[in-house]
Amino acid sequence: MKPIEKRAGYAEGRGDRIARLAFFINELSENPIDEAQLAVACYVHDFGMSFMPAEVVNKATELTSLEHNLLRSHVYKSARLLENLTLWDDARKMVMQHHEYIDGTGYPMGLKNEQICEGAKLLAILDKYEGLVNAKNRPKVPKKHAVIAINKDFKGKLSGRWLRLFNQGMTKLLKD
Repeated sequence: MKPIEKRAGYAEGRGDRIARLAFFINELSENPIDEAQLAVACYVHDFGMSFMPAEVVNKATELTSLEHNLLRSHVYKSARLLENLTLWDDARKMVMQHHEYIDGTGYPMGLKNEQICEGAKLLAILDKYEGLVNAKNRPKVPKKHAVIAINKDFKGKLSGRWLRLFNQGMTKLLKD
């Protein structure tokens, strides 16, 4: 993962951090998401970013609509890695759907609440959290502030159930 994280401008260990947090929160909910599928999704979900033009991925200024759409295509590239591996069908769904919002305004398919798999709902939250605390083209946000921002900025877009579990987990982690 190191070359992929570096190419996409992510802080080293991104996949590991997301996976550890995903396992912890999934455990709080008595493991409804298969751990092996979740692990694969956590590590593969942004793999497609490594195929994007570096000048777009690492652009510090606002993206054009064309550049924004190009970056959105990373989910297809990431999911293609798993498309012929039927053992990882659930992970592929999580990867493909991790930018969908429960109100239908996400991408790439504009799915709504019950159409989005549970793993993707969790991964969406953790991907946003990681993007705030280890931001690549803007100042990093402290962990507590990131939790508050996700709850405020994505209200009605992220799964309420998984957001409650995320908040519960983060309260425990940030208290220790």
